[in-house]
Amino acid sequence: TGLASPIQYAKGVGPQRAALLKKLGLEVLEDLFTLYPRRYEDRVHIRNISELTLGRQDTVLGTVLAVGLKRFRRGMSLTQIAVGDDTGVVYGSWFNQPYRKDKFKVGDRLYLFGRLQLDRNKKRVIYNPEFEFVTEGEESIHMGRIVPVYPLTEGLQQRVLRSVLWQFMEQYGSLAREELPAELVS
Repeated sequence: TGLASPIQYAKGVGPQRAALLKKLGLEVLEDLFTLYPRRYEDRVHIRNISELTLGRQDTVLGTVLAVGLKRFRRGMSLTQIAVGDDTGVVYGSWFNQPYRKDKFKVGDRLYLFGRLQLDRNKKRVIYNPEFEFVTEGEESIHMGRIVPVYPLTEGLQQRVLRSVLWQFMEQYGSLAREELPAELVS
């Protein structure tokens, strides 16, 4: 019982994700304490769209102005959203992910995170951005903070793993044992 329970009983896991987590060496809840990020991304600073710099990863907060899906020959597609704030517009674009079109609605408030580029028409685009919808009264897990980036296995998404770990730490974080010597901690 408790931390010795199989990992599939963690909130948001279940049997299928448990099989994926096992590939990372995670079998019981307590194992989640030892899954360390491989790096961190600084998503603390929310920039105005006009402040985005080509080639740099940044986070913006804006409103969805338009949603579109273009289909090309040979079965290719491009899902694109226009996101605006008081200073400008940037596009979020995903290739061959037509299901994304139904996730967004004009008027949605969301964060986008990614590397700004110019497309062939000189439009400011973030390809395959991470995004998170703004929900009043809810703390953001993936934006507006220093965000951990965990090792993954095929079929497991970063935001899913981050959410599982967030919920686990909310529930069990107080049970973590300090491994560092007291003098180092102080």
